[in-house]
Amino acid sequence: MPAAPTKLWEFFHRGEKQNTSYHKAYCLGCIGIAAEPTDVDDTLWRAVFVSAPMQVTPVLGEQRAMAAHLNCCPYASEKAREAAQKIREKNAMVKKTAPDADNYTSIPAVIGIWWIW
Repeated sequence: MPAAPTKLWEFFHRGEKQNTSYHKAYCLGCIGIAAEPTDVDDTLWRAVFVSAPMQVTPVLGEQRAMAAHLNCCPYASEKAREAAQKIREKNAMVKKTAPDADNYTSIPAVIGIWWIW
């Protein structure tokens, strides 16, 4: 079962599939549209997204990639940056509670023909 869509899609346009799991994500800030589709004339909205792939480089529609883009995008809204920061903080908390790989250094690993302890 696929993962639930991230809330960051609010700040991106969902493009075509980039691979078997993720869509291309076009940043609304980069496209220059800060309004919701219902706030803009439908014809204009469709015209913008028909030409979007030629004007904007997409990011992978995966939560971490989208959050990373929003954190450094000069066109992203403050609301978008706050949402991305919450995702990053959540991922940092998960990483801190994950088992530490350094605890397993006593297990030998084989690289090529060399043993490393």
